[in-house]
Amino acid sequence: MTDETRVLTDTLTTMLVRRFRAAVYREIESDVGVEVRDGTFPVLTGLLEGPATATTLGLRGGTDRTTTSRQVSALVRAGLVDRSTDPSDRRNERLALTPAGRTVAEALRSNAEALVEGATARWTDAERTALATLLPRLVEAIAPPPRRDP
Repeated sequence: MTDETRVLTDTLTTMLVRRFRAAVYREIESDVGVEVRDGTFPVLTGLLEGPATATTLGLRGGTDRTTTSRQVSALVRAGLVDRSTDPSDRRNERLALTPAGRTVAEALRSNAEALVEGATARWTDAERTALATLLPRLVEAIAPPPRRDP
């Protein structure tokens, strides 16, 4: 194993530890009034792209349909997401942000961006560009997005 591989492995392990994720979520949810859980952030910010089914939303956020559905139910109860029948396929539900949900989702995304900007403030532009290029490649290599059924 190379030194670089060990550093990457140790760093990824640290990122996956609940304590690290909790610290990130504390920063993201500050002053928003909504508790952020593993599935909350990708559901709310995924719906910023527009209405979607749970399956599509799961693909956007990298979660499975069951996890997405569970998070959506909680967000519907909180008044942040609306459900309606999908006009293109009445067997599916169409999910969309409520006005309150849009406000919360935009605040969460803004807080997340501020967190990253703060964490990389002393980095050079080249370092930030390298991370922005390489981290998505690493994530996709480890956990490729699921393929949609034809």
